[in-house]
Amino acid sequence: MILLSQMIKEVAKESLSHENMESAAKKLRRKFEKLIRVCGGDIEKMKDGKKCISFPDEEKEFIIIILTQLAREEGLSQKLWEERDDSMTLEEVHDFIQYFINYLEKKGYSEGVIKDVVKTMDILFQLTVRQKLDYCHKLLDCYAENLAPYLYTYQVHFMDRLIKELSLKTVESTVEASIYCSDLANVLKAEVELRETDDVSKFYGMDNDPIRDEYVERDKQVIAYLKQHPEIKKAVEEKMGAKISLIWKNIDDENER
Repeated sequence: MILLSQMIKEVAKESLSHENMESAAKKLRRKFEKLIRVCGGDIEKMKDGKKCISFPDEEKEFIIIILTQLAREEGLSQKLWEERDDSMTLEEVHDFIQYFINYLEKKGYSEGVIKDVVKTMDILFQLTVRQKLDYCHKLLDCYAENLAPYLYTYQVHFMDRLIKELSLKTVESTVEASIYCSDLANVLKAEVELRETDDVSKFYGMDNDPIRDEYVERDKQVIAYLKQHPEIKKAVEEKMGAKISLIWKNIDDENER
């Protein structure tokens, strides 16, 4: 894994050598974070337990391309950063990814590398998940449209029934997520104590293993979820008999790195 901060310093040194390095790096980081937000990504969910953002080594070149475009104020990355303050549509994000596919193809990158980049961008911008969520919204709209032929009283009844079903599903998913986080925390706690290490990512395989990347990304999502739901975090800690920070360092640290 390679830290985003490390790549930012490399690009700043290469493309912004005429500027103060510390200021240039901070400016470039802000631009990158805005681009991620515009494309629908969540910076907080990308951070690990130490509040750092990192990427698999094989994805370094792709991130460097984006950072370089932002630093040199050129290319589609810069164009989106300049023109957009609101979130891009799913279609626009899809077009952005397609732009990079075409860019990498012209540069002669292999099909395997391009597939890895597409996967990274999908995770980065949460595209597939957001597309499915958008589809769910369309299904709800369709459900509401199909109530039009009924009496208004019946429409209210059907909507109440739908609300009840969705509420039950939400409660069920909350319980399942709580149990999952608790079980995961207990397993990792046991591994940390057994192997006497404070880096849980070491449990997930070699650095160049794509499966490892999935687990590392999962941990980031768990950390973000527990931060958003302190009551669940408290319950998990009570069950495991220790602070979550035993597993994911600095989860309670709100300072940026």
